[in-house]
Amino acid sequence: MTRRAAAARACACALAASVALAHAGEPAGADALTAYLTAFEVAYVVSPAEGDAVAAAQAAVHAAAADASPRLSLREGLRVGANGLELDLGVRLRVPLHDATAAPRLAMADADLALQRLYAQEAQAAALAAFLSDLAALAVLAPAADLARATGAAADAAVLATPDPLALPPDEREAYEAATRARETATWLARTLADLHARVEGRLGGLWPGLEAGAPRTAPAPPAPADLEAALAAAYALARGAAKAPHRAGTRPPVGPDAPAPGSGAPPAPPRAVRAEDDAVALCLTGSGAARIARARHAHALRVAAVDAAPDLRVTLTGGLDHSVSWGGAAGGGGPTGSIGVEARFVLPSGWPLAGSVGAEVGWDGLSQDLQVSWPPPFGAAPSVRPDEQLADELLLVAQDARALLRALASAGAERSRQARLLAWALLDATPDLPPAAAERLSRSPWDPGWPLIEGSDALRLAELRLDAALAHLGELSAAIAVAAHCGLLPTAGPG
Repeated sequence: MTRRAAAARACACALAASVALAHAGEPAGADALTAYLTAFEVAYVVSPAEGDAVAAAQAAVHAAAADASPRLSLREGLRVGANGLELDLGVRLRVPLHDATAAPRLAMADADLALQRLYAQEAQAAALAAFLSDLAALAVLAPAADLARATGAAADAAVLATPDPLALPPDEREAYEAATRARETATWLARTLADLHARVEGRLGGLWPGLEAGAPRTAPAPPAPADLEAALAAAYALARGAAKAPHRAGTRPPVGPDAPAPGSGAPPAPPRAVRAEDDAVALCLTGSGAARIARARHAHALRVAAVDAAPDLRVTLTGGLDHSVSWGGAAGGGGPTGSIGVEARFVLPSGWPLAGSVGAEVGWDGLSQDLQVSWPPPFGAAPSVRPDEQLADELLLVAQDARALLRALASAGAERSRQARLLAWALLDATPDLPPAAAERLSRSPWDPGWPLIEGSDALRLAELRLDAALAHLGELSAAIAVAAHCGLLPTAGPG
């Protein structure tokens, strides 16, 4: 018992020193989080695939706009033959008078550009969510690693060096197991922190925030967990609203085409908790990137259908001027000639048994007509899903994901509260003179430098409970980041 008491006393002293040291390096306020977010925004680079897709969509918009604009072209030709050297020069001007597909094609290109930009924005949001998850893990696990390292270092070496653990007397077995778990936890946390630092540095391109030119490339202190919670306040509020918010008329999402119309025998209103959850899901969908992408895909599909349905009829005013010059032959060259006319062309719609076009032109030379047909026509697959049905299905999936994420955040919050309660009970048992309010405050913040010095057999038990409370806190932060990413509530560095 004396050996265990000495180990516990050394463990308590080491714990107090390590936690105080960890907090001494933390920046005040939310400056660290803002610095990290700013560094992420500076270092983030759009992937080549997403950048190429946006560039291609922009080129398609320009091409669609150019097709509906006047076009001037120049021609030059040089021939050497029996008649000597001949130079042909020409200029052509085409002015669209009517194009039934111009507006739909430009609208389709604009819709595709908007969709590709949303894809790129959602990819950046996903990268930011992963970055915040790593920051949350650093914020929680860095002091946890200090605690686990101090616990393992202060454990009784004689207990860990026991050649035959089965021979330990009953009163020493618990200390042996606790010290073994502390050593294993310290090893896991050290490796995890090394991986986290490498991932964060990789996401920032080696640009650690807050470092001056020429300064050593060491990782700065991670943001405090409280700062991350404040940055994710909207996600926490949304999850609390899913369970407590009153019903707001007109915010419930539609339940599909089979929903009964008002006044036609609608079922009774759902319970208050269900209505509140529906309200939270509806609020989530208003900012959800996945919902915006679904609506953008729907808009693009409608524009594609409009292009397919529009008759491909084009009426164009044409004009030209040609001039030929010859040297060394008998012809001696010709004078300039001009032409002007109106051309109309109709392309046979897709789905016809033949492909082709019919055209007519009237000009100075008179009236002409031509017909071109070919078989078989190009194969075109009809869309298997209607755009409205596809939008309804996608929004339903987004809403279901939002509901699941909100429930996961509520469950993670309940687990954190449970772990904090267990820690508070153990702290009250170890320090009977501690007020319950102080125990509750300390249990919600396991790394608070105001933790009392615990001696005796309770030290290792409290160390384990503090680690469990920290991991539960990390689980809640991760769930809040997932809600914020899905609902469009991720924090940013802000202006400037």
